[in-house]
Amino acid sequence: MTKIQQWDYTLGIFGIKLMQGNYHSTLVAQGAFSAYKTKILKEIGGWQHCVGEDIVLTWHLLSKGYETNFAKNAIAFTVVPEKYKELGKQRKRWARGMIEAFKKNKILTSKKMSLKSKFLACFNAFFPFIDLALLIFVPLSLIFLTFGNPLLLGWISLLVIPFGLLLCLLIEVKRKNMLKEIDCKLEKRSFLAFIVYILVYAFILAPYCLIGYISELINLKKKW
Repeated sequence: MTKIQQWDYTLGIFGIKLMQGNYHSTLVAQGAFSAYKTKILKEIGGWQHCVGEDIVLTWHLLSKGYETNFAKNAIAFTVVPEKYKELGKQRKRWARGMIEAFKKNKILTSKKMSLKSKFLACFNAFFPFIDLALLIFVPLSLIFLTFGNPLLLGWISLLVIPFGLLLCLLIEVKRKNMLKEIDCKLEKRSFLAFIVYILVYAFILAPYCLIGYISELINLKKKW
């Protein structure tokens, strides 16, 4: 499980933050390795008491017109869940934190928040539907394809797989070049874990993410 998460952090999380940082709108200054200007933190009242305190704080900063960036040449290690159940709890918290960020920050009506930040934040609103599609639409479509009924998906739609692999390759090249710039060597990663990450990782996390979204929407008791 930890070997799979290596790919998640070095491809998924790194790639997303790299893109968002280019627009000075990194949506989550994660608790594992972030730095803030003390004066600004005091100005907005610091961290709120919530499950997703890091994303809520970051969106609060963005809504006040401040920029958030990603230092691609900063290396940090974080402790990750070692079991599937623990990973599920973590991702439920992350998903719930995203909904908290929407509820606690009026991003659409903020006059100080940049349009780039608003666009990237609003894009997150599609995540629950994407996770739902992973669990329902994709498996059903593959079943119909197997039995000769294309339904809403044709075989050409499966081109998303090689395009996804190409995107992973581009992110990996950028990461490798960055490591060379700072003369840093990280441990090797498992190729088998990469295959699992590409093919099934999103599917096994989707149920937990959906539970997290729903839990916050209906205001269930918060658990850490």
